[in-house]
Parts: sequence; structure tokens; C-alpha cells
Amino acid sequence: MGEEVVGNMKKQSQIKQIKAFIVPNSKTNEIVGRVGDRIKIKIAAPPIGGRANKELLKFLAKHFKIRKHQITIIEGVKSRYKTIAFNLKSENND
Repeated sequence: MGEEVVGNMKKQSQIKQIKAFIVPNSKTNEIVGRVGDRIKIKIAAPPIGGRANKELLKFLAKHFKIRKHQITIIEGVKSRYKTIAFNLKSENND
């Protein structure tokens, strides 16, 4: 498939991916910089029972002004190192 790499994001039709390093149990939810080729994101929730992952998806949806169901953790569900996919296809075009 035609794949284009733009900065830290891969573009494949309407799907974009980022690599992230997550710091759970932080005081706030925020994007704070980079760790190597990954975006460093602090999340306030603890990494227990999937709470940090849920909070991460909620935070990213709010930050990028998209719906939570448009974001998927495709690698690293139980790791701080994650690959996250964003489905940016317009819902009106489905």
C-alpha cells in the first residue's frame, strides 16, 4: 500500500500512527516532548486495570478534537512504549 512517513507519523490513506512513551501516575495529562523517536506523554491515571490506557485515549481524543473510537493502541497495550493509530476518515464518508 502507499505509505508516506511524515515526521513521527505514518500516513496510510486516512490512518495515522504515532509512537509514544507513556508516563503513568503523573500529576497531569500532557504531551511533554520526545524520547528518541517517540512522543512522551504523561498520564495521571495509574497503570492498573487498563486505567492509564483509557485515560490516554480520552486525553488524545480531547487534544486532537476527535472521538475516542477513532483512536486505537495497536502495539504496547501493557507497555509504556506504544504505537497508537488514529482513524481520521470522516464519519460522513463511511
